[in-house]
Amino acid sequence: MKKLFVLFAFCSLLVGCDKEDGPAGSGITIDASQRTIELGYTSGSATVRFTAHEDWEATVSAEDTWCSINPKSGTRGNASLNIGVSPNQTREVRTAVITLTAGEAKEEITVTQACMETLVATPDNFQVATEGDEIEFTITASVEYECAPSRDCRDWIELIDSTPGDKNENGHSVTTFRYRILPIEEGLEVRTGTIIATDNRVRQVITVVQGEVYTSTDFSRDGEVIELQKATEGKGINIVLMGDAFSDRLIADGTYEKVMNDAVDAFFSEEPYASFRDMFNIYAVIAVSKHEEYSENADTAFDGFFGEGTHVGGNDGRCVTYARKVKGIGSFELENTLIIVMMNRAHYAGTCYMNLPSSKKDYGCGLSIAYFPLGTDADMFRQLLTHEAGGHGFAKLADEYFYESMGAITNDAINQVNTVSELGWFKNVDLTSDPGEVKWSTFLSDSRYKDQGLGVFEGGNTYFRGVWRPTEESIMVHNVGGFNAPSREAIYYRIHKLAYGDEWKYDYEEFVKYALAAQAKAAAAPRIATRVPEHFVPLHAPVIRTTPVPAE
Repeated sequence: MKKLFVLFAFCSLLVGCDKEDGPAGSGITIDASQRTIELGYTSGSATVRFTAHEDWEATVSAEDTWCSINPKSGTRGNASLNIGVSPNQTREVRTAVITLTAGEAKEEITVTQACMETLVATPDNFQVATEGDEIEFTITASVEYECAPSRDCRDWIELIDSTPGDKNENGHSVTTFRYRILPIEEGLEVRTGTIIATDNRVRQVITVVQGEVYTSTDFSRDGEVIELQKATEGKGINIVLMGDAFSDRLIADGTYEKVMNDAVDAFFSEEPYASFRDMFNIYAVIAVSKHEEYSENADTAFDGFFGEGTHVGGNDGRCVTYARKVKGIGSFELENTLIIVMMNRAHYAGTCYMNLPSSKKDYGCGLSIAYFPLGTDADMFRQLLTHEAGGHGFAKLADEYFYESMGAITNDAINQVNTVSELGWFKNVDLTSDPGEVKWSTFLSDSRYKDQGLGVFEGGNTYFRGVWRPTEESIMVHNVGGFNAPSREAIYYRIHKLAYGDEWKYDYEEFVKYALAAQAKAAAAPRIATRVPEHFVPLHAPVIRTTPVPAE
């Protein structure tokens, strides 16, 4: 019996040693459930466990840069492979194949990632005759949504029916809508209405233009420069305004110039711009559009477009060409010029295109072009302008809003934040939550700012985790509430560097002296009441471009 026990113990020791050194044999053992990985469209990860009977390595196609693996190799034995994916911001499901190799054996792991939330109408604009007609469009969606005409056009745009179809290859619903467009009222030449499909986060606009479309014939004032303001302090900081979809008659009757002047007043309605208005040169360049609306066959001066959600844009090269009609603005001056393009449509949207500068400064150099429509009222117009032009365009601030569905900030986004931060951009977000290390740490330790809601709040630059912002509310979140202290400092700093040159030296105490005085003055003055809309939709994130915009 004793000999049997010794023999059993010896065998057990051998088994234990073999397990420690790794399993004998060849190939890879992996459970069938581990061969297929499905992840959502946000950044995410998964872990695959397997047993390799020889040293192993893992590879993924070089084309599938959105899918990462770690580690990429290992010795025989039990192993774990970590798989990570970046957000899928396309409208299609994507798949990557990871290949495990151990000796002659190969196993494949298929990683499938869902596409981002989709809400797309095809087509999304219609031109309807004066006598009325029926229109039909299809909405493809990954979310539950409501679709209805805007309140101001429900008396002439009526739903006929909606017919659900089969889901597409991505599992998205496909529904066909039919609407009746009633005859246009007597005395009206043209009217524009919108049908909105939204889940209160994603938004799709279908535009209906009815009537005889007006066509410009007089282009004699096209390219004319109007000096709205000349700097009386410093070297003069250039802002060039222009409008898209403004016809010759809207220029002749003064509408165009009124919009330009309204834009100037709106831009300088917020601090620090209000206090340092005298350091700016403001110009308006007249751009005569052939048509006054945005429809399928419309022809506008800057080829303005309304994309998915709140994404808008136009012909940047043509904007540069018009900006250079201003005397004294050449290629060098464009580096620090802000171009503002107002789109002639009563709508909510906005996108700023920010170009990396050729020289490395710490005060946010680089041409910016901010596009946005006129909004549905004066307050919306001001909010769109201050967010896109004042926040992104001039100050080079990041968005402070976030989507929970975006998850943690990706490696690519981290690299972008680090890159532009060296240029003096994005001074209102940081990648650390340490109060002593964030970009606005000086304000956090200054008792004079203890009542301004400053802190370190997670979520910003559209991401839910891994990036922090200074306040819960500001213009860069919901377009209301003013610029927070770090943003005001960034604007103050850039204004003075551009006005007085690199020799100007920043003094924190001088800034605080100005800021507290301006704050007290603002508190005593009447202010337009603003509130966050009940179903707020963020404006499109800024588009950062690495190559110069050539004039057209």
